[in-house]
Amino acid sequence: MKPIAVLRHGPDIPLGHLGDVLDAASIAAIEVPLYSGATLPDLDSVSAVVVLGGQMGAYDEAIFPYLRDEKELIREAARRQMPVLGVCLGGQLAADALGGKAFLAPEPEVEVLDVTLTEAGRDDPVARYLDGPVLVWHQDTWEMPPGATELARSSKYPMAFRHGTVLGIQPHPEASPEIAKGWVDSHPDWLASRGFDAEALLDVAEQNRQESRLVAEGFFGAWLANL
Repeated sequence: MKPIAVLRHGPDIPLGHLGDVLDAASIAAIEVPLYSGATLPDLDSVSAVVVLGGQMGAYDEAIFPYLRDEKELIREAARRQMPVLGVCLGGQLAADALGGKAFLAPEPEVEVLDVTLTEAGRDDPVARYLDGPVLVWHQDTWEMPPGATELARSSKYPMAFRHGTVLGIQPHPEASPEIAKGWVDSHPDWLASRGFDAEALLDVAEQNRQESRLVAEGFFGAWLANL
């Protein structure tokens, strides 16, 4: 199998559990740190694309011009029927790229929760594994692209969709409690100003460490198995 390209938008947003699952499956990953000027991969050289999260919005192309190129890469991968997995910002970019819309949500959502799978989500060979506690941390959301199928929701926002070979999700199954702590430590004022209890969030993440890891292993493992 050719390597998988993993597009990254910040040094504090690593592969986490995704990297563990790739290593266990002996699948190579080409990490592409777009935040430091890396160029997008040639799709001929990879078997699939993962687009991770980031602090910017999918609509911030004027500030981060590479977002426009990422969307074109997603569109081209979709045309080729190449698997694409978009996580948080990655899912929002996928929604934008395929004719939907990413936009600032009425309020942010930061918590460890169990998403609610739709009937289609329960039947989806990958999304059905998003069935347990997972970290959600976002202030943007999306309108689904035409022809996409909604796979999961929280009480407030869409959480997953599929459009052909493109799977977009809002949660962060890759994020361990250690990654979550790094994000908390980097955003104390932002969290406090929006009424989030950082310590409580980390406590819940730690309490659900094992279950969340199993969700990540099941989800990413299923995605890789369906390449």
